[in-house]
Amino acid sequence: MPKDWVVSENENIWFSRDDSKMYFGTALRPEPEEKDTLLDEEKVKVDVWSWIDPLLQTQQLVELKKELKRTYLTVYHPQTKKVALLASEQIPEVNMILHGNANIALGVADKDFQAEKSWQFPSRKDYYIVDINTGDKEIVLEKTTAETDISPFGNYVFWFDKGKRAWLAKNTKH
Repeated sequence: MPKDWVVSENENIWFSRDDSKMYFGTALRPEPEEKDTLLDEEKVKVDVWSWIDPLLQTQQLVELKKELKRTYLTVYHPQTKKVALLASEQIPEVNMILHGNANIALGVADKDFQAEKSWQFPSRKDYYIVDINTGDKEIVLEKTTAETDISPFGNYVFWFDKGKRAWLAKNTKH
């Protein structure tokens, strides 16, 4: 696990269906809260927003609680005693297949496109194949607005291309 990261209390621990892997959430170690002697009515509350922020101020406020509890999916392999960070700040969402038994998963990243959510729907995303054993990530689809998924056994990533009016697939095996 990266330095200063800990197992998070905000995510449940679960096992792959074949019990070969243990999944859990990790997050940066929280900073200890400083002792505050001010009363609530003595504190000033101000929301500061800049036009270069990726999210509108109203959206930032909606997302705040979720972001404070955000965890990143991590896997422990008991047989090899190795840990692999599957999700990250750059790729926060990882979609598992085969109840965690598979050796790959589909990672989703939209951080670079968050500002576009204000005027574009659906917004663009990048999709990655995530290696469950190592945590390595390989981009498979960039800057797409297509809803994308991974086949049940992880052999293909597939999506509907509106421009071509066709379903497309990319083989995940090289």
